[in-house]
Amino acid sequence: MIYFDTTHQNYIEEVRVGSDGPIILIDETISSIDQLNTSLITNLQIQRLNTLIEQSVEKNKKCWSANELSQLFNIKINTARPISHQLKKAGICRKEKRFLHKNSRNGSLYIISATQDHYGMAKNSTMSEYDLAIIDCNNRHLIETGDANPLKTPTRSINEHGLLSQVINTCYLPKHTSFADVLPASKQNVNNQQYERQHSDNFRSQVTATKNTYDIARPENLRFLYIIINLTINYFETHSKQFLVKDHIEAVCSIDRNQVLTWLMVNDNKYWKTYIDESLEIWANTEFSGYEFSEGNWISETKKPFFRIAKRLRNRESAKFAQVYVLQWDADILKYILKQKGPYLLPWTIMAGSDFTFLIYIEARKKWPGKSSSKQNIKLDSQDLMDIFPVMISGDKQVPKTTEQFSHFVVSSLHEHATKFTKYIVSHEKYNFNNKDTIVFYDRDYKQVAINDVLKNKHLIARVKAHLGGITFNFMIDGIGRTKRTYLDISYFSADVIKESIPARILPLVTKGEELDKKQLSQRRFYSVSPQVHALDNILFNVDKIVNPGFTIRDVCGDVSYQLISEEVKDTLKSDRLQPALAAAGPMLNEHIIDFDPEVVKQAPFIESKKVRNFHAKRIQIAKFPAKETLKTHLWLSVPKTEFKETLTIYSNDQRIRNIVSELAITSGDFEDRIHKRIVCALDAIHPLRIGDYIITLDVMRNIFNALNDMIDKSKNLKYLDELYILITHNKRHIVKYSETINPIDDPVAFASAFKHYIK
Repeated sequence: MIYFDTTHQNYIEEVRVGSDGPIILIDETISSIDQLNTSLITNLQIQRLNTLIEQSVEKNKKCWSANELSQLFNIKINTARPISHQLKKAGICRKEKRFLHKNSRNGSLYIISATQDHYGMAKNSTMSEYDLAIIDCNNRHLIETGDANPLKTPTRSINEHGLLSQVINTCYLPKHTSFADVLPASKQNVNNQQYERQHSDNFRSQVTATKNTYDIARPENLRFLYIIINLTINYFETHSKQFLVKDHIEAVCSIDRNQVLTWLMVNDNKYWKTYIDESLEIWANTEFSGYEFSEGNWISETKKPFFRIAKRLRNRESAKFAQVYVLQWDADILKYILKQKGPYLLPWTIMAGSDFTFLIYIEARKKWPGKSSSKQNIKLDSQDLMDIFPVMISGDKQVPKTTEQFSHFVVSSLHEHATKFTKYIVSHEKYNFNNKDTIVFYDRDYKQVAINDVLKNKHLIARVKAHLGGITFNFMIDGIGRTKRTYLDISYFSADVIKESIPARILPLVTKGEELDKKQLSQRRFYSVSPQVHALDNILFNVDKIVNPGFTIRDVCGDVSYQLISEEVKDTLKSDRLQPALAAAGPMLNEHIIDFDPEVVKQAPFIESKKVRNFHAKRIQIAKFPAKETLKTHLWLSVPKTEFKETLTIYSNDQRIRNIVSELAITSGDFEDRIHKRIVCALDAIHPLRIGDYIITLDVMRNIFNALNDMIDKSKNLKYLDELYILITHNKRHIVKYSETINPIDDPVAFASAFKHYIK
């Protein structure tokens, strides 16, 4: 007997023994199988589920163990045990986490509830790190990310002081405070996952880990945060029309893993997937807070991170890493990010380079006096450099790296930056562009060191000249061993700083000869006097519509955004609704419109094709035949455990392919666009049929087809060229003999006449 403990808010089983297996609890509201979505389960599962519900209603029995199911269905208990898990995979039931089995430590409870209740519950809950969200028909809208492309999308910097003031929620943060002043140094031990810094007599900051299993952010994680912020901005700019037609926009966005990989200029391998997963966890796990000294007491502010990870969407259940991450931002932080005034731009190569070159470039840009200044160079000594990227020695001995170790670290970081672009473009040619970053290494005799020899001779490197994003960095390494020091001379070339900060595909459109075209820059939202970009007006003037995730319309006095729209605007909206620009709304941007006019907004939005599959769909097998031949001449399509079996060839017309795709979508439950892409891709490897010495092209096959249909009774006429192909292949030995005396290309009528008797 299972009952619900209202005190501890959990389900408890006290009677059944553990050997009875998992338990299924049918909700009181379920009285018929029609209340459930059974499109993703087999006919046998439908029959069993229908029997289970009927018996549940008839006997007023809501709980069924695997042992009881085996008796009900007259099957073995080992066959009954997986039934609950199979129903869970198909979305029929959910596994209850708050369940206590008094007689078994591993007991599990599965609850079958109405489909709308189940998904409504899932939609408003934040998923834990152990939960698995599959990209299927029910959450497919979440895969609508931004359209970021580093060759076209401007990469913004961040006003670190302003952003920190927002997340800490204070006005006491000293000016020019950066993340390096708030975060612990790289590899620095942190007691109790908490790090505190005193900034003034009346203010100190604190960063805290929400989970002890994850680290808190360090300076080397800052480059990743910049990328996530840029992809977030791009996401909302892609969906900026939503800001015009809605009163409330939730601070939620979807980030595609592939976009992050592209921005980092790295390949899609396990190391970098792990890096993305862990880096997101680190920032979601890092909470910021401040302490203000007022009237003799230290007053603390509420701790909060920049964002939480709401969902991880995988394209299959066995996938270890997510394909799409759904982030829930803090609304105030997101507002600041979207409306911050004129953030300067960063070259893609700087975002993709090493952590050190990124931080040193950020520091150089902060100190740039501007293109109108007569002073276009600055100098940094050894200690200044070490303060920009503080690195501690691992272990109990918590001291900064020695100046010699730091010099070697600088050389290694610059080498990483110098080789990254070349390595990436080898396998990603479509992202190739004229990269003007150059890094040259010299030894103590001022002889150039080959790039492949730098790491093994890094202790001999005495000078490095790096031109990065329009700025020249001259690193001088003096001394030997413990006396080694690294100094930096930074020189600015204002025209290069501006040009190299503009995306590579945009730059030719805004230049005339060697000069930048101010008019073209302005049309594309770029400032004409510095490498900066304006925020979109749609967002800038409506940024206050952003609210924290989880609100309900009734809590914010109702959303009247659609009731106040004029008929003319409604017509425009109706037209745009059929286009991806407005209709491909991301998570929660159109969640609350179901209660409001106009009617057109209630329609299902247009979803642009994506390379994902419905995990719950039945598997589609596409095999190339003949199996033992090098040249394959047809595709064999089938869905296991169904009667679907079809053949496609190069002779298949578009209509036949579309019909088969539609049938496959119904039979398997997968998306039509994905099935169509798979079939078209497979057909590219298919060759024409060969009969004896003759290659049967499409025109030849059509001539034989027409001749054959003219000879036989109309009731027996073939409908598709594929039917003729099957007829020939099933009788190929005899038909090849006919081709030895009759040329099928020159005389299709005589050739067809030779085997017309095969049609019965």
